[in-house]
Amino acid sequence: MVQARKGTLPTKRPPSLAMMVPTFAANSLHLDQTMYVLYMDSQSELGEMILRSLQIASPKRKERGRKSGADPGFSKEKEEGAGALKGSGQGRFSSRNFDRKILPNFRAPPGEVEQAVKTAIDVGYRHFDCAFLYANEKEIGSAIRSKISEGVVKREDLYITSKLWNTHHRPAGVLSACKKSLENFGLDYLDLYLLHWPVAFKEGDDLFPKDKSGNFLTEDIDYLDTYLAMEECVRQKLTKSIGVSNFNSEQVTRVLEKSSIKPVMNQVECHPYLQQKKLIKFCKDHDIAVTAYSPLGAPNAMFPPPGCPVLMKDEKLKAIGEKYGKSLAQMALRFLVSTSMLVPARGLDIKLVSSGLPMTLKLQSGVIVIPKSTNPERLKQNMDVFDFTINDKDSKPGEVTQAVKDAIDAGYRHFDCAFAYGNEKEVGEALKVKLEEGVVKREDLFITSKLWNSFHRSDLVVPVLKKTLENLQLEYLDLYLVHWPMAFKEEGENMPRDAAGNIIFSEVDYVDTWKAMEEAVKQGLTRSIGISNFNSEQITRLLKTATIKPVTNQVECHPYLNQKKLIEFCRSKDIVVTGYSPLGSPDSPFLKPGDPLLLDDPKLKSLAKKYNKSPAQVVLRYSVQRGVVTIPKSVTKHRIQENLDIFDFELSKDDLAYLDSFDCNGRVCTDAIDAGYRHFDCAYMYGNEVEVGEAIRFKIEEGVVKREDIFITSKLWNTFHRPDLVVPTFIKSLNSLGLEYLDLYLIHWPMGFKEDGDLIPKNVAGDILLSDVDYLDTWRELEKCVDKGLVRSLGLSNFNSQQVDRVIDNSRFKPQVLQVECYPYLNQSDLLQFCKSRGIVMTAYCPLGNRSNIHLKPGTPNVLEDHIVVQVAEKHGKTPAHVVLRYQVQRGVVVIPKSVTKTRIQSNINLFDFELSPDDMARIDSLDCGLRVCHRDQ
Repeated sequence: MVQARKGTLPTKRPPSLAMMVPTFAANSLHLDQTMYVLYMDSQSELGEMILRSLQIASPKRKERGRKSGADPGFSKEKEEGAGALKGSGQGRFSSRNFDRKILPNFRAPPGEVEQAVKTAIDVGYRHFDCAFLYANEKEIGSAIRSKISEGVVKREDLYITSKLWNTHHRPAGVLSACKKSLENFGLDYLDLYLLHWPVAFKEGDDLFPKDKSGNFLTEDIDYLDTYLAMEECVRQKLTKSIGVSNFNSEQVTRVLEKSSIKPVMNQVECHPYLQQKKLIKFCKDHDIAVTAYSPLGAPNAMFPPPGCPVLMKDEKLKAIGEKYGKSLAQMALRFLVSTSMLVPARGLDIKLVSSGLPMTLKLQSGVIVIPKSTNPERLKQNMDVFDFTINDKDSKPGEVTQAVKDAIDAGYRHFDCAFAYGNEKEVGEALKVKLEEGVVKREDLFITSKLWNSFHRSDLVVPVLKKTLENLQLEYLDLYLVHWPMAFKEEGENMPRDAAGNIIFSEVDYVDTWKAMEEAVKQGLTRSIGISNFNSEQITRLLKTATIKPVTNQVECHPYLNQKKLIEFCRSKDIVVTGYSPLGSPDSPFLKPGDPLLLDDPKLKSLAKKYNKSPAQVVLRYSVQRGVVTIPKSVTKHRIQENLDIFDFELSKDDLAYLDSFDCNGRVCTDAIDAGYRHFDCAYMYGNEVEVGEAIRFKIEEGVVKREDIFITSKLWNTFHRPDLVVPTFIKSLNSLGLEYLDLYLIHWPMGFKEDGDLIPKNVAGDILLSDVDYLDTWRELEKCVDKGLVRSLGLSNFNSQQVDRVIDNSRFKPQVLQVECYPYLNQSDLLQFCKSRGIVMTAYCPLGNRSNIHLKPGTPNVLEDHIVVQVAEKHGKTPAHVVLRYQVQRGVVVIPKSVTKTRIQSNINLFDFELSPDDMARIDSLDCGLRVCHRDQ
């Protein structure tokens, strides 16, 4: 119970519920059994009061704002809302007449909020939006714990948000404030902790401290310092993620520039009268979710200004509601989600538990809505916004349907579909038309579809296949594939992510999924089954238990990635390889600047000219002659026809071999040797020792290099640490490389994995299975390779100083090299000094950072874009990559930059014609912040 002190404001708000969708906005407080209402109807009622408080902000605060380029408080209304609440725009409901809205409202029995939360959970709400200010965390926590104990929900099903109030901005007090909220909830962690406002109030028991003139008493605390203190809450696992509330774009930008943990959310007022388009776009561009409070426009405001429009009385909205048979509130909510699609999710998107397959609404606009109500009927009504759709005038219906019709007319008979593509209905419409026209018969067509990752659970496979058949308007498929070997959590969204933006995987084993696929064949739902994106080890494991063998493996395949080894493996198992992206995906969003485009390759264009064909036709013919079934993608009629016109010519054996040489794995190595590289870092885990070996032998035979000119490194993988496996595995690498000896062999990691066939063995819960092999026993076996003359020297990778010393103290041959992740944001200075003191060379992998790591969180800083690195590069007339590599060389670190692009390979070696000054080195040294980018997923 919170006591109301004389001279202070009752810190209470009405109990309310909100959807995210759905979300419960828990913002009420009971005081001596009387409810007082901070009748803001949203948080930004504080806006104008806080704005006034800044009129007395200290010179230091103002100066800090000028230096940073962003006002630490509310500076100007740069976008339509959030943070900057200057003025009284007609669209904003929540920032008006605040002083007149703090009124005693009505008597309410204790426990109303608790009961409202219980009702919300029963209805299906899973996200609860709370705050210290609302002073009801204990009631919320009591309700949540009650429902967990009843078995209605599990803790992991819920998403609990709370907020740090303005009086707790002092960095030293942030942790204790978060712990206090957790104590109130009776929980071990929050899912999200927000910085409620970018302005600090004077510390004390009074949540709204004012001077005698009625102005807020603010503290000269920079919200950036507060946010950095909130990052410690994540590190101590008090919250899974952090974010901001009521911040404008300048303030968010300032946080992004200095933070190491990016805000995942910005919570702001948003509704049809205040659509926040600019702010939403800004946040979307920075991968920050926007949560909308007051989505109904604060209809309960007691004293709206004269002439202020009331959203819930808007005649246009009412007319649209009548059209759809919905209430004004439902229409307002649907407005915010009208461009959305039903998808499964976790994290910021919440499950709807009313259906067999839990679904959530992920807002394509990036907005998550939070309407308020304590009325059980309205709670249910707020959920009822998903059974209709507002038409999108910008869409182009029928494009896929027409493309399929054109393809059938051109002669195509194999159609490759997938649940994840979201176009099965359009494909089905086209097939139906052409079947009815008599252009084709069903038995003339070969229709493929795929099981998406979020439906791997055995009980979901057949129902999802039946849904696909319903969409395609067919009685059976010719082929049904497991789209990927990994399973995602079954929450309805194609790419379920947690609050940090990481994909949420499930523990379902693809072997169990395959058994359910076999059942689909037995039920006559599909004639055959296959796999997609599986490697040889996964296929081998599947074949051990399968009663129906996969007939095909669909993988990316083109001259730059010719999959030679995988094709040979599949042929040995009588599995057909189907190649998707046979033209190299020129429109892929994952292409980086400078990445080669297959169809623009001059060598390919020259070959196409020889045959009087287009580059695309030559590439498709290449795949066909290799026995690969190709799946070119197009919705353009003339390209559909052109892609089919590949059977009136044949590539010579020499030209096939020439196209084989385009493969990047082999080409990278030969390009590197031509550029002057002589050190090649390989590993069993990389799966490319054969290609590297072929390239090296080719260049030796050409006379470009001699074996003694080249330094070849490889590594022992974790599943081969057992002493009896060490030497055989080493010899296997040696044979793959086609060499008589290695120059250096490393233990890849200090931990051993269980030897069960998988390179990363996991149990049913998804945890890696470690072995109990001591790396010292592994090292002693490696020493035998030195004795036999198979390797010149030994080393370690990813070991710490204590582990290195333990090896030194117990070895006959001292490790010569320690290979670790090292770049300016993780400069490993202590470990480098340790290595130098032991006479060990440090080798740096990921010396440029690692932007290709899919597990990197959105907003992770890029060292090549760091302003200090850029400035030093401009000073020397070099690229940032040159500077970062030169920095390591001058520290005595051997660098291993990774590239498959010829121009980058050549560029990376051009770093010996300049030198960084001591000041340059010191500036780059100062960037160290311990940020790992290569193994964020481990």
